[in-house]
Amino acid sequence: MPSPRKRSPRNTALGLLHKGAAIRFEIRNWSEDGPDADMIALYRAWLSDGTGQTSARELSVDQLDAKVRELRRGGYLDARKTRGGQGAGGDRPTQAQVDHIGGLARDLGWSRGWEDPNLTAFVVRTAKVSHQRMLTRTGATKIINGLEHWLAQRQAQDGVR
Repeated sequence: MPSPRKRSPRNTALGLLHKGAAIRFEIRNWSEDGPDADMIALYRAWLSDGTGQTSARELSVDQLDAKVRELRRGGYLDARKTRGGQGAGGDRPTQAQVDHIGGLARDLGWSRGWEDPNLTAFVVRTAKVSHQRMLTRTGATKIINGLEHWLAQRQAQDGVR
């Protein structure tokens, strides 16, 4: 069996950049002519600030790392994992994750967002915790992925009808 390919530092940085930018700019659909086209334009303007490039593919590794550090400082990406734990509250969801979950809940029609009982039921089922206040960062990521998947399914069904 072939061994899995190790990701290059450049590809890792590209992935982190897109992950953080999706949260910061609330981009769910990266298609240029899709519903998030305005947010993609804001992302490209942010990307060109200080780099002169509007595509992450054109950035050097140093430029990618600088943009990833900027996203980390803003709370859109988790801080780098360190050995020996992260101290008290180090595994709590970031504010960006909490805001993103609340926005997705509202997109699903749950008017109370983060505090909605429907979200609590989804969190209990999906992350196996008693309430969204008990989520870890990893659990919050599972919830975000689940809600995005649910929303995409709903939007696909609405498009078929």
